[in-house]
Amino acid sequence: MLTRTERKVVRAVIAAGAEKESFLIPEKSLLSACKMDKKDLPKLRKTLNSLSLDGYFDLIRCLNGGEETLCVVPRHKLLLALRHQYQKLVAQ
Repeated sequence: MLTRTERKVVRAVIAAGAEKESFLIPEKSLLSACKMDKKDLPKLRKTLNSLSLDGYFDLIRCLNGGEETLCVVPRHKLLLALRHQYQKLVAQ
């Protein structure tokens, strides 16, 4: 079972491009997509690492022009979460 913060992060990653094979997203963009403050950056990083270890996606951190950028490679669990979210929308 995912925590509330984990669900927010999963939804933001799905919205950013879960249907792609892999994608880049600046950490600040993901932070704003999760509607979190800058002070919550350590919490976001901890949540991303946890979700990565749980098999939702592979995560590679890099610097792009001095800005922390994440390379996300969706895995099976994230695609299942995407399908579950789509089914909930269709049922409404």
